[in-house]
Amino acid sequence: MRASEALEAALDGASGSGRIRATGDDGTAEIDAVAIGPIGVRVREVTVGRDADIDISEEAEALPDRLRSLPHRVVPIEVDPDLGGAILRSRPQDMRDGEFWEVDVRRRRTTVRKQRVREDGHREPAEFALTREQLQRLIDEAR
Repeated sequence: MRASEALEAALDGASGSGRIRATGDDGTAEIDAVAIGPIGVRVREVTVGRDADIDISEEAEALPDRLRSLPHRVVPIEVDPDLGGAILRSRPQDMRDGEFWEVDVRRRRTTVRKQRVREDGHREPAEFALTREQLQRLIDEAR
C-alpha cells in the first residue's frame, strides 16, 4: 500500500485537527490538519518522507513538472545540495491575494505549504483545502 493510500485509511478514523501520519511501502505521508471531513481536509502542510536520500538538484529540477495538483507552477528559488535542501515557490506573476505555494525539498522529505504575505511584508502559513482525491494525488506527485 502506498503512503497516500495509508493516509486515506488513517483519515477514515480521524476527526478534528492535528498531525496525522501514515506509513506505506513508498515511505511516509503526514498532514497538519485543521479540519477533517468525509470528503476532504483543510491543512497547513503536507509532508512526504522517503526511506532513501534523493539528489537535491535533480529533484528541484523535476518536481515542478510532477506537481500538477497545485493550482499553479512552482519554480526553484534556492537550491543548495551542500546544505541538503531546495526551496521552490510559485512564480511572482501567479501570486494571488498575497498567497503563494512553497515546497521545501530535503534529502528524505518534501513539504508543501501555502504562504501568505502580510501587510508588513512578513510571511505566515495559509491553510488550504483539498479533497481526499487531491490529497492522494499531491502526496504521490511530491514523492
